[in-house]
Amino acid sequence: MKRIIFGIIILSLMFLSCSSTATHRSSADCATVLINGPSVLTVGETAVLNAVFYDKENKIIKNCKNITPVWNIGDRSVIIIEKDLGSCIKIKSMKRGDCCVQASVNNTVTSLAISVK
Repeated sequence: MKRIIFGIIILSLMFLSCSSTATHRSSADCATVLINGPSVLTVGETAVLNAVFYDKENKIIKNCKNITPVWNIGDRSVIIIEKDLGSCIKIKSMKRGDCCVQASVNNTVTSLAISVK
């Protein structure tokens, strides 16, 4: 247990030191967006979907605090957004069916198809 707590503290300190010294990127730097998350859920299950941003050279934008996608759910009777945290959302499956989740930044749109079983 002590190792886990120590690891969390070290990871937090690393994150704070990196984010305080790094240059913040804006949505203008974003060329591509991808969504990480499950493609299959069961009814009542929750999941977190995370948007990953890439620049024009196809490199991951690591410090993306200033980039916030617009999230869209295709069928809100199948999946709802429980919480929008900017670059990630918490979703909940409501009933069986298929649904498309979209994230867009500037004119770049990406989709993730999710089946609820």
